Amino acid sequence: MPSKIVRGLAALWLVALSGVAFAQPPSAHAVTKPLVNVGVLGQTGAGKTTLTAAIVKLQAAKGLAHDIELGAIDKPETTTANGVGIAAAHVEYETESRHYAHVDMPKSVDYVKGLITGAASMDCAIVVVSAVDGPKPQTREHVRLAHAAGVTGVVVYLNKVDLVDDKNEIDIVELETRDMLSNNGYAGDDATVIRGSALGALRALEGGKRGPDVESIEQLLAAMDRDIPVAEAAGEQSSTEAHARFSAFTYWLTQQEGGLSSPITPGFAPQFHFPTTDVTGAIEMPESTTGRAMPGEQAVIDVSLGTPAAIEPGERFAIRDGGRTVGAGLVVEVR
Repeated sequence: MPSKIVRGLAALWLVALSGVAFAQPPSAHAVTKPLVNVGVLGQTGAGKTTLTAAIVKLQAAKGLAHDIELGAIDKPETTTANGVGIAAAHVEYETESRHYAHVDMPKSVDYVKGLITGAASMDCAIVVVSAVDGPKPQTREHVRLAHAAGVTGVVVYLNKVDLVDDKNEIDIVELETRDMLSNNGYAGDDATVIRGSALGALRALEGGKRGPDVESIEQLLAAMDRDIPVAEAAGEQSSTEAHARFSAFTYWLTQQEGGLSSPITPGFAPQFHFPTTDVTGAIEMPESTTGRAMPGEQAVIDVSLGTPAAIEPGERFAIRDGGRTVGAGLVVEVR
């Protein structure tokens, strides 16, 4: 039985790694450059996928990526394993100094699944904020989750500035974005914020032109090279202490994915499967406005374990009930 659990959890974590939209780097020497896993996050409609397409097209013009159309990135196929699916587009490109593996998940739920399960590998992130709308709740949620998942560095692309006539309004959005980063564990005051229009850049590049919007993509790539540290293999970890309580981000599988058919409510006591142990615990939902979570939703939970377990922040786990996996989680805090 434990081997089946491990295989099922591994499949869940790796489900999105074979996304269909790829822009492979053209040169074999790319493997000699430092590899950085970068994800693009933000509110639906902020322009994440358009920005991804503009980056790839710009680097393809330099011979540092193979071009790929916007439609292929915007509508990636959903890869499934054991009934669980994540729709994610994976593209790759180079700069003069780095090789980037870039993941874009057009739907928010796929982003949440990807980070909670670990299927979306991210060392750093590009936070896309619309200058028209500012940092919306979905963007704040993504940033908070990214920090909990160990995404170490972020840069900001303030998109759609061409749609805002008053520069003061753009300045206000930038301040709000910096505050959002600071409130979620990042150094907001020191973060690099690039202003531009991803759509304007993409259209210019498609027409063989340059201009300020294309320059904003150049500035973004330069900021990524300059401000984001290169991921390094983790050193030997110290022994982990046992804890009886923890808080976590969770995603609850839909019934079609093999999850529960009824709401998840406080007092529910499933089994929490960590890489090194299985332990039963009762949940609470301190941030829920409805007092419950439905299958297919995410939720922040507090867990009281029946037996203390060696766990630490950033650790991922499966939630099991009745011999089946019904959710996945990411530890945020232990106590």
